[in-house]
Amino acid sequence: MIFMQQATFDGPEHFSTHCGQGPMGSSIAGALGKWMNEQNKLPEEQKKIPIVIVGDGSLRQNIEELSTISRMKCPMKIFCFRDDQLGMVAQLKDRYPDMDRSYVGYENDSIDYAKIAEGFGLEGYRIENEGALNSVLDSEFIDDETPQFFEILIDPEVRPYVSELYQR
Repeated sequence: MIFMQQATFDGPEHFSTHCGQGPMGSSIAGALGKWMNEQNKLPEEQKKIPIVIVGDGSLRQNIEELSTISRMKCPMKIFCFRDDQLGMVAQLKDRYPDMDRSYVGYENDSIDYAKIAEGFGLEGYRIENEGALNSVLDSEFIDDETPQFFEILIDPEVRPYVSELYQR
């Protein structure tokens, strides 16, 4: 949601999203399917490197897709925003404070998603501050043909509030 509120695109089919009913966990699989389809239909110069932006809750829904990305040698770049909670669920519960907060997240979780990605055969990077993120974005990583996973640690109190979208 944060990305969608800030991004601009320079052409058709440069952005795809899974919005609607129950998209959690579908981003990586959707991007992989789009990439696989392009391999058979497009000339080499028109093929794009898939970039996926996903939350850690969504990643947990289909983390096994990392194996397929590695096996297929898909040059996907995955940016996983880690806040150790289900952000949209937390936002809903913030809006209605009387709700039980027990299902918002998984505090004190010691999972290292970058190392898990490495275990599946991707390059894994853990980004702990804005300076490190800027270094990655300014580098040649994005043009590299290697499957890469970037675990970005974010403040769990920063949420993509979308209440304005519901009022339209």
